[in-house]
Amino acid sequence: MYTWLITPNWNKRVIKLETYTKDLSSFTYEVGFLSGKFKLYTETDIMPDISKGVDILNCNYKTEIIEINDECWDKLYYNCDETTRYWIEDFLDDENLKKIGYYGWQLSNKQIIIKCDFTIERINT
Repeated sequence: MYTWLITPNWNKRVIKLETYTKDLSSFTYEVGFLSGKFKLYTETDIMPDISKGVDILNCNYKTEIIEINDECWDKLYYNCDETTRYWIEDFLDDENLKKIGYYGWQLSNKQIIIKCDFTIERINT
C-alpha cells in the first residue's frame, strides 16, 4: 500500500459540511478552516486521480484526516419550516452540535471539501 500526503496550496479552502435530518427537515452546518493535511492510500504507486473540489472523505480512496486547523467561519443552511429553524438556532446558541442527536436529529452526510489546488506527495515506498 502507498501513502500520499495531501496539502492544500491556499489558506481558507478546507470546508467541512455536516447535514443533519429529522423527519422532513434538514440543515447543513458549514465550517471553513485555514488549513489541513490528509493522508490518502492507494494500492499502486500511481498518483491518485483527484482534483480541486474533491470531497476527501468520499473519494474513491481510503483517506485519513491528519489535521484541520483554525476554524475561520461557520454558516447554517436550512431546509425546514420557520419554527424548526428557530429551534435549531436556539439550540446551537446554548448547546454543542454533538448533542443534537439526543433530540432525534441524525447526521446524514459529512463532507470535507478541498476547494483549491493541492500538493500530493508520496510519503512511503
